[in-house]
Amino acid sequence: MRPPRLRMAFALGGMLLWAPGAHAAGTGDACASGGDCDSAVCVDDLCRAAVCGDGVINGDEACDDGGLDAAGVPAAADGGDGCSAACAVEEGYVCVPDTFSGASLCTPDCGDGVVIAPETCDDGGTDAGDGCSAFCAVEPGFTCPGAGACQAVCGDGRWAEGFEGCDDDNTDDGDGCSAGCEVEGGWACVGDSGGLSVCASTCGDRVVDVGFEACDDGDLDPGDGCDADCAIELGWVCDDASPSHCTDDPDGDGVHGAHDNCPEVANADQANADGDAHGNACDDDDDDDGVADGDDVCPEVADPEQLDCDGDGVGDLCEDADGDGVTDRLDNCVEVANLGQEDADGDGLGDGCDASPDGEPGGCQAGGGVTGLAGLLMALALVVARRRRQRCG
Repeated sequence: MRPPRLRMAFALGGMLLWAPGAHAAGTGDACASGGDCDSAVCVDDLCRAAVCGDGVINGDEACDDGGLDAAGVPAAADGGDGCSAACAVEEGYVCVPDTFSGASLCTPDCGDGVVIAPETCDDGGTDAGDGCSAFCAVEPGFTCPGAGACQAVCGDGRWAEGFEGCDDDNTDDGDGCSAGCEVEGGWACVGDSGGLSVCASTCGDRVVDVGFEACDDGDLDPGDGCDADCAIELGWVCDDASPSHCTDDPDGDGVHGAHDNCPEVANADQANADGDAHGNACDDDDDDDGVADGDDVCPEVADPEQLDCDGDGVGDLCEDADGDGVTDRLDNCVEVANLGQEDADGDGLGDGCDASPDGEPGGCQAGGGVTGLAGLLMALALVVARRRRQRCG
């Protein structure tokens, strides 16, 4: 109650005049302004009761947003808009007088931790960049449960700086940005906050990023097996350890680096029948005829037809019937060993199987014709044998 105060009223020409004095108590008392009334409502010089819903904040009202019905009577069910039917400010709202009408304008109190439409979040603060804006709207790249802290959406391609280590638009592991949107070991990710993260393996960090690096020896120096892009250099082999250990002679055959045609299989002789990039020791088709060595009747002689007329498992093109080291297709004495391939008379028959190695006229020796006949038959047999070996049938 206001403290008593003196008042003095007197009539002058039939008009009631008011002077400050004692408190005007209750409805119907004379007043000069609302401040003279308990209700704070002074109409026509008389104190009147405060009316909740008339759009005027007076008396004990904390707010009044003009919640009157069509007949101008306060709506009993008014509320839910910030100012209750009793003209009290509702929880979660803040009300201020309108500059022009004086009626209360009530809005949700953003930052109080209570979500009221049109708010879509309220984390108890009004700082932007934490998922819930200064106006209590969910920021892009975040999800908010309502009241309380918001969470960054991992995998949406919007990096929420301070909440995620990265965001590469997926939730896959092994690409630099993990399924939980954290930068993986051996990687570096860059990007603008709110944008896509781009990740790259950090070559030279002594960690092999499987699928992206073949090696990582802890430096970017070339010539040590692992180059500046963490790729294995030609002629080198690196293990799977972290850091990588590389060598240019893993088979220990004494042939180093790019000079070794079988870097992981010892072959000091570097034999290479088909002259390709792979030595015989590590080539499953030494003669490059399209037939694997395990099935090839002539593994070191190109023989796509795989002829083997005598069925001995050795192809005709590499057959050596007399075992002299000269294949039958080149041997001038197919069934007589003659490594030197001597042919004194140059007739194509080696001296070892030529009845007339010196080329005597008539092909006969003095003393009879049997030798000449035998030589002729031998020559014919040789021709037939050669042709038979060149092509069956």
